[in-house]
Amino acid sequence: MMNPLEEHDRCHKLIESLLLVLADELNVRVEGYPAPTLKRPDLQMGAEPDAAYYIQHAAEMQGKHGVDLSIDPPPDLIFEVELSRSSLNKFALYAALRIPEVWRYISKPGKTFLQGSLFIHYLQGDRYIEEDCGLTFPFLSAGKILQFIDQSDTIGLMPALRNLRQWIQTQI
Repeated sequence: MMNPLEEHDRCHKLIESLLLVLADELNVRVEGYPAPTLKRPDLQMGAEPDAAYYIQHAAEMQGKHGVDLSIDPPPDLIFEVELSRSSLNKFALYAALRIPEVWRYISKPGKTFLQGSLFIHYLQGDRYIEEDCGLTFPFLSAGKILQFIDQSDTIGLMPALRNLRQWIQTQI
């Protein structure tokens, strides 16, 4: 059985692998920031998601060693791993920071492998709407992401990545 930190780190690494393969297959740039501090001093608020990714603004973020939302655009996508449902509603923070898309993985305790639920939310106005697919990769469903996570545990990461690449080719 994985301890919570191992589970958290493994899920984060799997999602990052998935995003990198997507970017490679679609020939798009992606810049990722693990556990960034996203602050807007003018709003006197900030948040620390598990990861933030730039896709539309990847070129302007390339080579930067941090995110400064007073001058940088908000990330296109952030990812959160929750080992239990949090009582803190981060969506209000993310909406104020104008983050277009949030992926949340909520694990189920007591499992040997990563087994949980993945939720994709996108910003509409000043609140988030939960959908099966997101804005960044509209053909990629939460179910497909969970299938990749499951395959990485059952058949191994590299075969799961190969399967993902083959599947992406059928979508483009």
